[in-house]
Amino acid sequence: MDINSIDTLRMDGIDYAVSIIEPNELGSAIDGEINYGQQKIIIKNMKPSAWLQTIWHEIIHHIDTYRLRNTLSESDIDTIATSINAILLDNPDLTMEIWQVATSGNFTIEDDADADETD
Repeated sequence: MDINSIDTLRMDGIDYAVSIIEPNELGSAIDGEINYGQQKIIIKNMKPSAWLQTIWHEIIHHIDTYRLRNTLSESDIDTIATSINAILLDNPDLTMEIWQVATSGNFTIEDDADADETD
């Protein structure tokens, strides 16, 4: 699998079409954008690590819009996206485990009602 094979990203039940475009097709200072009305994410064609950071940036924009009511600044979004990307790239075993669990279908959401209890 490579970046070019990711053509859809599902977030909160919304399928976003993911497109890679040439750098001159998007504003010079913009690496990517999310369009909620058209359910599209557009990312400039760039090296894989930069592409991944940009897709995380757009994912955090989605979370901010739909879950946090636009409370994050652009700097906050970029910091979180860069941090998630770095953690996943620096920890390939974690990234692989996430992939294995997600593709196997053997995962459940556990109730963490007892999360505040101490042993």
